[in-house]
Amino acid sequence: MKEFMLSAQLDLMLFMSGSCGVLIILTLSTHTLSHYRRHILVVMELAATCLLLFDRNAYRFRGVMTDTGFAMVRLSNYMVFALTLVCGMAFSMYLYDVCKNDLKLTDNLKRLVVCNLLGWIGEAMLVISQFTGLYYTIDNTNHYVRAPGFPISYFFPLSIAMLQFTIIIQFRKMLGFGKFFPLLLFTVVPFLASIIQVFAYGLSLTNMSIVGLVVLLYVFEIINMNKLQRAKIEAERANTAKSRFLANMSHEIRTPINTIMGMDEMILREDATNVPKPYFMSIMGYAMDIRMASESLLGLINDILDISKIESGKMHLVEQEYSEEELLHGIITMIRVKSNEKDLTFELDIDKEMPSVLYGDMSKVKQIVLNLLTNAVKYTEEGGFKLTAKVLDKRNSICKIRYEVKDSGIGVKPEDLDKLFTAFERLDEAKNSSIQGTGLGLDISRQFTELMGGKLWCESVYGEGSTFILEISQRVVDFTPIGEFKEKRDEITAGPYIPKLIAPDVKVLVVDDNEMNLSVINGLLKITKVDITDSTSGEDCLKKLDESRYDIVFLDHMMPGMDGIETVQKIREKGITIPVVALTANYSENGEEFYKQYGFDGYLPKPVDGKTLEDTILRFIPKEKISIRTEDINPEDFTELPENLSWLKDVDGVSVDEGIKFSGGVDSFVFSIRLFYDTIYDNLKVISGAYRERNLKLYTIKVHALKSSARIIGATELSELCAAIEDAGNKNDTAFLAENHDRLVNDYMAYKDKLKKFEEMEKEDDNREMIPLDILSDAINALTELVSTMDYDGVEMVLDQLGEYKMPDKEKNIIQDFTMAKKKFDWDEMEKILDTALNK
Repeated sequence: MKEFMLSAQLDLMLFMSGSCGVLIILTLSTHTLSHYRRHILVVMELAATCLLLFDRNAYRFRGVMTDTGFAMVRLSNYMVFALTLVCGMAFSMYLYDVCKNDLKLTDNLKRLVVCNLLGWIGEAMLVISQFTGLYYTIDNTNHYVRAPGFPISYFFPLSIAMLQFTIIIQFRKMLGFGKFFPLLLFTVVPFLASIIQVFAYGLSLTNMSIVGLVVLLYVFEIINMNKLQRAKIEAERANTAKSRFLANMSHEIRTPINTIMGMDEMILREDATNVPKPYFMSIMGYAMDIRMASESLLGLINDILDISKIESGKMHLVEQEYSEEELLHGIITMIRVKSNEKDLTFELDIDKEMPSVLYGDMSKVKQIVLNLLTNAVKYTEEGGFKLTAKVLDKRNSICKIRYEVKDSGIGVKPEDLDKLFTAFERLDEAKNSSIQGTGLGLDISRQFTELMGGKLWCESVYGEGSTFILEISQRVVDFTPIGEFKEKRDEITAGPYIPKLIAPDVKVLVVDDNEMNLSVINGLLKITKVDITDSTSGEDCLKKLDESRYDIVFLDHMMPGMDGIETVQKIREKGITIPVVALTANYSENGEEFYKQYGFDGYLPKPVDGKTLEDTILRFIPKEKISIRTEDINPEDFTELPENLSWLKDVDGVSVDEGIKFSGGVDSFVFSIRLFYDTIYDNLKVISGAYRERNLKLYTIKVHALKSSARIIGATELSELCAAIEDAGNKNDTAFLAENHDRLVNDYMAYKDKLKKFEEMEKEDDNREMIPLDILSDAINALTELVSTMDYDGVEMVLDQLGEYKMPDKEKNIIQDFTMAKKKFDWDEMEKILDTALNK
């Protein structure tokens, strides 16, 4: 029976050591554990695995009367003692991590240090015993024999277990049952097993219990991690709900506030003729109070929207090229008015070496610096403040910039400095009770700064003033220094760059799936007399290269089907060595190097700049094919809008000057903006269809193209929205897309109304037949039936047929409203519009 028990014990040891070995792999792949705790568990599991293997080895070689047998028994027994102490010390380190990081304890942990000290002493005593026979000896039959000093070997692990036990009992309430129970088992069970093993020699109770508890400890750790993960998910869900509520409420509140502000503005503009002066002055005073309160409330709502976006992870950097001078002028102009109102001095110290053109999120930099300056105005009653902008470091293409705002205001108490950048915190309430604000601005500024990888802090002496410092790094596009900064700017002439070269013998192939981009390059090169061929796809590009010879190819990167990179690789496989220049709407600091590795010879960022385009042609085309223009060209031919299109200057969301500049002249601008208007429905159909079908790649490509098109006509705000959505699409941020897709559709569709005068200009030239009433009635009935079954393609077909006819204004407006609802896939609204039309 005894032999059977020993044999079963050996098999159990092998099984348990194998299980513990598997556990090592599982622990290393468990990323919910901290790095430190994961490695402590691995040490325990590795020690426990080896412990059983050596213990099993000692039993196997007992009684083997050979030199190998004696050596294996001695080595195995030594390793069993050593690894038992290692397990005890590793558990002490595990306990220390639990107390420090889970319970946030810093005191009463010296006992765990003593545990490890006892462990190291025990290891030293074990080495001594090997040479003195203090703990055990090996008799002539190769059996383990306890020596007089044997109890000392038990003193160290049992003392360690007792100290660990006292720690666990002391903090049992803080640990909670989920942690307390397995930790208690780890100290009590091996302790009891060791006592039993003293009297039941031959059974490996202590070692097997240690291994079993290591496994149990891992299981309990995973259970606790799962609980924490579930709690984290619930907390994130609650935080998301809160952020969504704040965002929705902020949007909802904006409408009545805008109404209040609009009505208040009408009061302020009322004619005072024959109105008693005291009464009129009272009304104006009340109206001014309403304006100040509503502006404050609107600012608060905007801040809450920013906070909700940041907390939900949907605040993105919208990076682009920007002029440092333009940034500073925009900031200073707004603050100068406020400083003059309070009769404060406003000094400037702008570094002459500041690079002229940078790349980054200009709007967020501007918002941070504006917030710091606005606070300086708010909290300064006498004296003034100073804005300093200087370059700290320039390395490669990165520039480190510091903005400082120093004021002579009330300052900040030392104990309040840590609260400055906390949301909704207002310091010194009694002293600042008359100052409007919520304390959100600095918190948002801090989070914007962190988003850009910068630093924002405050240095202050209470009662003397404060200095707020912002340090950020920006990529440099143009290192040319801005020189002496002038607050009063000379008049800046807008308009496109007028090419100086003539190259009628040069053949250029331009490949882009966006017709507007093709139009721009044609417009920019028109005056050069270059022979231009357009292509709208990679496949068509390859076909044209087979049919004819070109001097240079301008090839768009992002196209449906075969994109630019695939196309240029096919070109090179054909052995065609002509220069190929990449076109992309995504500026890249290392764009040249990036595209060269794929076979391009260079790259041009979109919207294409006239001078850069000309420089590219001069770079790649032989000089003998080019001549320099000598006759003068009247700039007005490029910049003056025709009188019948002057209304475009008043269109909200369109900068005519920017549009003319990026389109390459008035003719190209007019063509581009008209094409932009005419293709709104078709583009939205593709964009909305891709979004509906979750075709993220096509959706991102089409939004990328819209970003370029909007920039070309000077629709900067729409272009920036597209840039943010494109970035989210590339990052697979579906939450951001879900939040902003409707906004994109609405903002894009709004241009159909903003530019509707194009239709009015065409009415005289509209030779289409007026739609017969029976056909219109049949069409409305057909649409009603198709909408009830949500047949999108059928609706499209009927609308295409209606487009062949001219309609009365009333019916035309109904169809336009119906089409807008269709673009949003709002079937309920579509049905409502048709019901209204039928009832009338």
